[in-house]
Amino acid sequence: MFDTLGLLRQEGKIGGFGWSTDHRERLAAYAPREGFVAVENDFNVFTPANELMAVAARENLVSFSRLPLAMGLLTGKYTPAMRLPTNDVRGGNAEWMVFFRDGAANPHYLSRLSAIRDLLTSGGRTLAQGALGWILAKSAIALPVPGFTRPEQVEDNLGALEKGPLPATVMAEIDAAENCRDCVGCGESGIRIGDNATNFDLSDVCRYRIFLSQASVAQLNTDGAADTLELKVRRSGFQIKE
Repeated sequence: MFDTLGLLRQEGKIGGFGWSTDHRERLAAYAPREGFVAVENDFNVFTPANELMAVAARENLVSFSRLPLAMGLLTGKYTPAMRLPTNDVRGGNAEWMVFFRDGAANPHYLSRLSAIRDLLTSGGRTLAQGALGWILAKSAIALPVPGFTRPEQVEDNLGALEKGPLPATVMAEIDAAENCRDCVGCGESGIRIGDNATNFDLSDVCRYRIFLSQASVAQLNTDGAADTLELKVRRSGFQIKE
């Protein structure tokens, strides 16, 4: 296929070509070809595709961001109780369908969204604008292609250009939250909150999130700083227990 595309380019029938792939090794093998100018790949705050994007940047490619809003999940309009109709592609259970399962938003990703919602909506952004702002800040070669079905969605998406990329400080907090989302301890303080933990001191908590193992049922010790702890707990998707 690429040989044919190369011949068409030599004949002046096309200016360049690209490929839709999420496989770093495959992209690295074919991107050096003359005329290979672009790649389409999954790229959003949940799917940073760091290795593939590094190859694309090295080869000076344009990356068309597929699923920049995670099939709509990053708009914030889906709740665990909402069910999608069977004629909606998200209503199925295709293997590649990670953001939605059994016709509903995947609780795993809803939890991750809850942890970074306040960061994405910083600066007066809507959630969708924040998600697109993350892409604009994350990579200079990324060109997000958000979907839409209504004019107001187009206006909202375009508003991301007015708001611009997310600030570096916000990006750092999102990275910290995402990088530590499966942790059961805090790298900054050395605290580990395991299955048998019952209390911990607010002063020892990582400033980004509070991490509990899945089996942990922890009693949070607020030590008179409930407001600050509430923010930390809310970002991490847990609830304060009285």
